[in-house]
Amino acid sequence: MNNQEIELKAIDNYVNNMKFLKEHSPQLHRKLLVLDEALNSGVIKSKFELEYRNNEYFDILDVEKNSWFYGINSLEHAKSITKDIDLDATKNSFKTFYEFHYEDGVMEKVKNVSILSSVVFGNAPIVDYINNNSPEQRILKQIFCYLIFGVGLGFHLPLIKKNIGAKFYLIIEPQLEIFRLSLFTINYEELNIGNQLMFFIGNDKETFALRFREFHDKAYLYNQYIKFFLFSKTSEIYFEQIQSMLSSQGHTMFSYERMLYSMAQTAEYVQNGFNFMKVNARMNLKLANNAPYLMLAGGPSFKKNIEFVKKNQDKFIIVTILSLVVILEEYGIQPDIITNYDDSEVFIDIVYKKLKNENYFDDKIIILSSHVNRKFVSLLPKDNIYFFNALFSSKKDYGAVTGPSIGEMTYALSLIFSPNELYLLGLDLAHDPETGKSHFEGYNEESQFSVDRDASIEKFSLRRNVMKLKGNLRDEVETTAVYYISIKQFDVFTKMYNPDKKTIVYNLSDGAYLKDVIPLEIKDFNTSKYMDIDKTNLKDEIRDLLSNFSSKQFSEEDIIVNKEKFDDANKLKEKCNNILLSIKHSSIDEYLIALENLDAEFSKSEYKCGDLNSAILNFFRYNLPYIFYFFNLKGIKNPKSHIKKINKNLSNKLEKIIDFYLRMIEENLKEENKIEKKH
Repeated sequence: MNNQEIELKAIDNYVNNMKFLKEHSPQLHRKLLVLDEALNSGVIKSKFELEYRNNEYFDILDVEKNSWFYGINSLEHAKSITKDIDLDATKNSFKTFYEFHYEDGVMEKVKNVSILSSVVFGNAPIVDYINNNSPEQRILKQIFCYLIFGVGLGFHLPLIKKNIGAKFYLIIEPQLEIFRLSLFTINYEELNIGNQLMFFIGNDKETFALRFREFHDKAYLYNQYIKFFLFSKTSEIYFEQIQSMLSSQGHTMFSYERMLYSMAQTAEYVQNGFNFMKVNARMNLKLANNAPYLMLAGGPSFKKNIEFVKKNQDKFIIVTILSLVVILEEYGIQPDIITNYDDSEVFIDIVYKKLKNENYFDDKIIILSSHVNRKFVSLLPKDNIYFFNALFSSKKDYGAVTGPSIGEMTYALSLIFSPNELYLLGLDLAHDPETGKSHFEGYNEESQFSVDRDASIEKFSLRRNVMKLKGNLRDEVETTAVYYISIKQFDVFTKMYNPDKKTIVYNLSDGAYLKDVIPLEIKDFNTSKYMDIDKTNLKDEIRDLLSNFSSKQFSEEDIIVNKEKFDDANKLKEKCNNILLSIKHSSIDEYLIALENLDAEFSKSEYKCGDLNSAILNFFRYNLPYIFYFFNLKGIKNPKSHIKKINKNLSNKLEKIIDFYLRMIEENLKEENKIEKKH
C-alpha cells in the first residue's frame, strides 16, 4: 500500500474503533470526544503525534522531548517482547493471598481446634491439601483475567491474546492521548471477539484503585494469581494501588473467625445486661455546655504536644484511645471518654496493670466495641461502660462502627456527640519525619512500625512500603498502605457522621492531610477563647445523655429478628448441604459451577442472617480461590479423588461455622424468653 492508502486505512480504523467504544465503553468514548474537540480547536496542543516511518511501521513522536516512543520497528518490537509470555501462575503476577505452609503433624491438631482459632489453622485443611498436591510447576490451563499495562500503538495486544487466551483483558493506560493514537493502528472490536476487553484509560490512581477493586470483588474466585504484562513503565504508577488493595482486602483485615468471635461477644454482653449505645449518624448526642472536644490518638504528634494537652485539658472534653491512658496519668491529664476496639487481652498488661490509681476508670465514660476482651471488661466499672456494635448487631437498628483502627473509629464516635468544634491530635496517619516511626516513642511496640524505603513491589508490605501523600502541616508526608486505608475510612466517617459540616473539625497533627478537616498548628491555636469546663458532674451528664440512646436488654423487635436469623440460618444450612452432597462425583467443571452457585447463594440479600452470610463469604474469600486455582493447574491427576477430599474439608468447615452461629442465636433466644416471661 502507498502512504495515502495507509493513511485512509488508519482513519477508517479510528472511526470503527470509536463506534465500538460508543457501545462497549461509553464513558471512555465521551472522554475521547472531549479530547478530540480540544485538540482540533487548539485548546490544548498535542503532546504526541502518530507518524509512519521508513515506509514500514508507525511510531509515536513525543513532541515536547522530540524523541520516538519506539525508536525501532514497532511491529518487530511487539513480536520480540511477547515471545516469552507463558502460563506460569507465579511469573509476572500479583499474588492475591497471604501464603501459608504447614509443618507435618499440624493437620491432626487442626481437627480439634476451636472454630474461633486463628484463620491460619481454620484454613489449613484446604490450603495444606492443595499445597501438598499441586504440581511443582504451576502452569495454568486457562487464564481468567490478564492485565496489560501500557498500550502504545497496541501491536502487542493481538499477540498477547493469541498466546494467553484469557477471558478478560484489562487494558491499562494512564495517558489518554497515547491510547487515542492506538485507535488508528489496532482493531479493538476484533480484539474483543471471544473474550472481553475492559479499559482503564486515563484514570487517576484513586479511580483506578476503585474500579480495579470492583472488578476483583466480582471475579475473586478465579484470581488467586493475576498475571500481567508490563509494556510501558508509565503504567507502574498503578502497581502500588493494586498491591495496596490486595493487601487490604476485607477478609484479611478482619477474618471470619474474628467475625464469629465478635458476634458471640456482642451477644454475650447483651445477655449480661451491659449498656449498648446506638451509633447511627447524627443522633444529636449533644451536651448542654457546647464545649469543644479534643480527640487524642497515638501518632507522633501526640507526645510532642502533650504539654499543650496538660495545660489546656480543662478547656476541652477529652476523648482518648485506651492505649494512651498510662501516659496521660503520668502527666496528670484526665480524659473524660475512653475508647477501645481491640479484642486483645494485652491491654490488661500494657494498660490496666500499669496505672497507679486502681480506681482510675471510676469517673470516666468508657466506650468499647462489642468484641473487646471479656477479661479486660471484667476489671472495669460496669455502669461506666457503653458498648457499640463492632460488626454485627444482636439488637435491631443500633448500627455498627467498624474500621481499620481505633483512631478513625474514635473520630466517628466523637462526631456522634455532635460537638460544635472537634480538635484532633495524634491522628497523624503518617510517619514521624525525624524518627520514621508510626507512633510516638514508648507506644505499644506491637503496633509500632517503620517505613522501608528500599522495599519493592515484589516484597510488598502493608505496613512498610512508602507512599507519599499531601501533609496536614507540610507539603508532603511519608505513609504506608495501612495508613492510606485508614485515611480513606476517615473520609467515609466524615460523610457519614458530619455530612452537613455542623461540626467544625481541626487537625493539630503534623501528619497526613484529612479531607474536610482544617489544618491548624498548635502555635497558632488561641485557646484563651474557651472557658474552663466544670467537670464535677460531667460523667453523670454524659451518662444521662447516653441513656436516651442505649439499652441493657433485648426488645420485642430484637426477639423477632433473632428468630428470623435462626430460621434462615437453618435454611441456608440445608441448601448448603444439598449443593455439596450433589457434587461428590462431579467432573471438575461441574464441581466449580456448584461452588459458584454456593457462593451466589450466600451472596443473596434475602436472608435475614446477613451476619452469618458475611462470615461464610469471608471464609470463601480465603478458600475458594485456592480450589479454583488448584483445578486450573496442568498435571492434576485423578481429579475426582481430589474433589471428594477437598469437598469433605469444605463441608466440615461450613457445618462448624453454621452450627456455631445457630448455638449463639439459640443462647440469644433463651435470654429473650426470660425477658418475655417477665413481661
